[in-house]
Amino acid sequence: MSLASELDLTEAAPTGNVELTLGADETTALAALAATDSVTVKFDLSGGLSWDGNLSDANHIGTTTTCEFNISAAGGTGTQTVSYALDGTTEDATTCVDTNGDLAFSFPIEITGAGNISFEMTLTATGTVLESGTLDVDGGTAGTQGYVRTAKAFTYAFADDATSEAVSLAGDYEVFTGTGVLGTLTGTDTAGVIVAAANAGNTAADSSADTQVDGGELTVTFPAPAGIASVTLGLGTPVTEDLVAGVATFDLDASDMDDFDGASVTITANEATGADVAAIANQQPTATFTVSAPAASDLTVAGDSAVNNTDLDELLRQGSNIGTFEWVGDTNASTSNVFRAVGLGATLPTIRVTLDNSTADVDGEYVVTPAGTLTNGELLMTEADIEAAVGSAFGRADIDFSFEAAGVSVRRFLVGTNGTLTDMGDDNG
Repeated sequence: MSLASELDLTEAAPTGNVELTLGADETTALAALAATDSVTVKFDLSGGLSWDGNLSDANHIGTTTTCEFNISAAGGTGTQTVSYALDGTTEDATTCVDTNGDLAFSFPIEITGAGNISFEMTLTATGTVLESGTLDVDGGTAGTQGYVRTAKAFTYAFADDATSEAVSLAGDYEVFTGTGVLGTLTGTDTAGVIVAAANAGNTAADSSADTQVDGGELTVTFPAPAGIASVTLGLGTPVTEDLVAGVATFDLDASDMDDFDGASVTITANEATGADVAAIANQQPTATFTVSAPAASDLTVAGDSAVNNTDLDELLRQGSNIGTFEWVGDTNASTSNVFRAVGLGATLPTIRVTLDNSTADVDGEYVVTPAGTLTNGELLMTEADIEAAVGSAFGRADIDFSFEAAGVSVRRFLVGTNGTLTDMGDDNG
């Protein structure tokens, strides 16, 4: 997530148009001409400004039908000059009035650095300069208007520790083997960025200033929340929020936001206790963070995919987690699936199957009670075992197995209606 300062533009190449209007002095100059005089207005960009598209007659947005300016020179994408001409044989320059918007132009301008816009209005026949100057975008009298490119004032970023958070086999998958830390959220102010706003006093970007950032919201989502009670955010004074429908939501005030300024704040999952204890499933928690700025601020909050629905540490059970086996059919499919599990030892461990993308809408985790017999550490399972675990047909689904034992591997074979056997190769785990 980034907060953009200085102009209300996106961080990338700005889009939208800059509207330029010539004023009363230009109206007076035109009114002094003969009705048949032709006039040319030339616009020049400087520095890091250029036309962000090919210009045309449509960029003159005046309303009086006898005061039409048509493009007469240049105006291509990436260039910095354009000329518009009023033809005295068909138009009447003396009818142009600035208060009617007759002298208004709207241009797409790309801003890649500082620059200005200047204009020169001349009598076409002689080149005599009627009016010229540097345009002020607010229509005021400053004479010079500087253009700046938007910049990141603050950056907020999630980070995990590049490892999964292990769910303990010894603890019946009800507790983590470690601390449950899923990752961190860090805020960073960008050096050298100025918040160019009257209400901000042209001060340096500072995310701990309540006039610039006054709050935020963090959500942490668990696809399978059973066995997880809450999430703790490691602020200066840690805050814990219970899960509601699998989501922990933190409403942060201006004081809370100060703790992210140059610091990494931990995000920790907490196991359930008491009657709520349950086996924690393999899953990928995600987090979303949004920031708010005061209504009086000129900062623009710009979303960044890096902090929206960002993956935190994966929760992964100890033992053997195997898959994904894609597009497995139930007993109604034309081909049969045989899953050969080896390395099980002398005692059959608890086996769970997880279904995703089920065409019968029965996604979830189920305990498998295989019909086959464990022999020399080897077990054969079929789609019938999965269907029995689900309790109904599942259509087709992507399948993952979880064995409460280490060192297990699984190969998948497809058996055709004519008895042919196909090893699924790379699909095996």
